[in-house]
Amino acid sequence: PTKNEPLINKLIENIHRKLSPYNHEIIIVDKSDVVPKIKGAKLVLQKSNGLGNAILEGLDHSTGNVVVTMDGDGSHRAQDLPKLIVALRKSDIVIGSKFIEGGKTLDLTHRKFISLIFRKLASFVLGLDLKDSMSGFSAIEREIFKEIKLSPWGYKIILEIVYKAKKKGYSFT
Repeated sequence: PTKNEPLINKLIENIHRKLSPYNHEIIIVDKSDVVPKIKGAKLVLQKSNGLGNAILEGLDHSTGNVVVTMDGDGSHRAQDLPKLIVALRKSDIVIGSKFIEGGKTLDLTHRKFISLIFRKLASFVLGLDLKDSMSGFSAIEREIFKEIKLSPWGYKIILEIVYKAKKKGYSFT
């Protein structure tokens, strides 16, 4: 999902470079007033509102067995994509996190604190042992989307996916 992302074409180039060993497609779902010039990816103009709905609209245009979500603002690194895909050999859902060893965030201290509180609360309330329940960086087996009904509210659709998939017996890391 994107909205007025100035470096989207650079991100697309990096994704293609890192995923060159894999058969892959890149789908950009954009909610801009001005249609961006996208090279090397399929552009879908978002009809609904919200990040979660953008992901669902992109899913409707995808064909692969693995669905990867990432932010279009450069906050997720293309170089980490192969790590997510390899980790799917052991789990049905893999969540990228800036809060594990080797991860980092450029957020200001107060934002890190707010994030910590919300992540801990969400994990506790939903019974999910996640380091970064607010992450938008994930790799998910496509079959999961056929098994769960999603009703995204706001922008934390990955948390909804993990919660509902766990109830169906799918694994996550």
